[in-house]
Amino acid sequence: FTPRGGEVTASARAGNGGLIFTIADTGPGIPPDQLEAVFEKYKRLKAGEGEAGFGLGLAISRKIVELHGGKIRAESGGDGSRFIVSLP
Repeated sequence: FTPRGGEVTASARAGNGGLIFTIADTGPGIPPDQLEAVFEKYKRLKAGEGEAGFGLGLAISRKIVELHGGKIRAESGGDGSRFIVSLP
């Protein structure tokens, strides 16, 4: 969902006795009331013309992270979104 000319960054650091991965973008962001819903199967935000997908990526990501004893969450504050993955 990051438009042409936008940025996607990834970082990793040690923290809380494990690793914390952050993926951030400069896209339109996620409405606050949908931050948790984006992890549900087949749930998609309204996208622009030509956007494709089945709404499974974040649901699968959450399951994989949880199977490894970790947590994943989304944050968004207007412009852009951040996905934070914590693994032990």
